[in-house]
Amino acid sequence: MLTRKLLAFSRRRVMTPEPVDLNGLVLETTHLLRPLIGEQIELETRLAAEGTVRGDPSQLEQVLVNLVVNARDAMAAGGQLRVSTANLTVEPGPLGRYGFVKPGRYVSLEVEDTGHGMDEATLARVFEPFFTTKAADKGSGLGLSTAYGIVKDAGGYILADSEPGRGSRFTVLLPWSGELAAEAGTRLAAPLPQAAAVAGLTVLIVEDEPAVRLLIRRILEREGHRVLEATDGEHALAASRGSESAIDLLITDVRMPGIGGPALTRILLAERPGLRVILTSGYGDDIAGGGSGPGAPLFLEKPFSPDQLVQVVREALATPPHDLVPDAPNA
Repeated sequence: MLTRKLLAFSRRRVMTPEPVDLNGLVLETTHLLRPLIGEQIELETRLAAEGTVRGDPSQLEQVLVNLVVNARDAMAAGGQLRVSTANLTVEPGPLGRYGFVKPGRYVSLEVEDTGHGMDEATLARVFEPFFTTKAADKGSGLGLSTAYGIVKDAGGYILADSEPGRGSRFTVLLPWSGELAAEAGTRLAAPLPQAAAVAGLTVLIVEDEPAVRLLIRRILEREGHRVLEATDGEHALAASRGSESAIDLLITDVRMPGIGGPALTRILLAERPGLRVILTSGYGDDIAGGGSGPGAPLFLEKPFSPDQLVQVVREALATPPHDLVPDAPNA
């Protein structure tokens, strides 16, 4: 089990840094994440940063997704979520919470919530891999540690402040890299493999969380695909058998009530040869459910950024059809 989690944690791809307009990245990402946040949470953005940072836009987007999802989970009964950017200059010598930060110019990204907050013991371990206060079936404990690694790789810092009952604030400091220029962009504007950029195909989404299902649908429809939706394995079989047109790609959660993702995939592969498959899960243990080698389904770990989904979908559509799916939890 630990080996599988380590494999999942180590899957961060090599950075491809470029100038990034952090304001644009926040606007794009929070717009797509709005359904995932839920109507009971009030979202506010304050974008005061000027200039760019240098980093991998997809990985910076993943940092924001992880922080937003964490904030959402801390506000089950609703609350306020604020995402803000600003410019900051750290001077030499002690400067409060920035005392250990290397002096220089930075662009800050803050995600602040009004959730249940954390005590000092939890706060001290919040960036440890596999540490989580969530139930065993609610998370892998990799989100914040992954965010920490990405920010450090970009030459930045990530700080956490929290008190029980008073919410939490996560601050990302990224080195300022220059004035905003035409070449700066967000991950969704970055070039993607042309061979995999296929549109107009039919994708079946199987996801029991409505907000996640809606997010996936919006992203795929923006890519030009036709989308079929199902809440579980039984509904997915009914949708497939009721569709007279071809289904090119299946995106299914691994763990669902009733028929799990791997079992559903085996049934649909028998009924629809040539189907491509992407398995999704929020648990590092399930990475083995994707198998390995030619013909094995791709695996997408939650939470994922919009562009990570686009990349994996394009990769799946450019690979040979799948032929088998190994057993996995809730198969």
